[in-house]
Amino acid sequence: MVLSPDGSRVATRRFGDDGWRLVVDGVEAASFDVVEFPVFSPDGAHVAYEAADAAGWHLVVDRDAECGTPERLRACEFSGDSSRIASSTERTPRAGGGLVVGDLGLRGEVVVHPRPSP
Repeated sequence: MVLSPDGSRVATRRFGDDGWRLVVDGVEAASFDVVEFPVFSPDGAHVAYEAADAAGWHLVVDRDAECGTPERLRACEFSGDSSRIASSTERTPRAGGGLVVGDLGLRGEVVVHPRPSP
């Protein structure tokens, strides 16, 4: 269970017949095989979490799985003004891993600091 910074909102995971869901303020999001690490934005207006299904990994923002990505984005954090989100990537051919920053729909993402190749 995770509370928003001002304590007025709550997010929790729930397992049901169709898999895992994030429940925010009593409203269930889409079902996934895995749901992990929910985090609220500083203003409490947005919630992001990691989820996985047969298509791969998604960073879900505000229950919008369409803004996800097939590569795993981990350890997501919102900017101080809650308008952007940053996440680290696992090593992938697309970006070689590193820090990714984008708007809340993950559009305009930029790899800020790629990890070095082995």
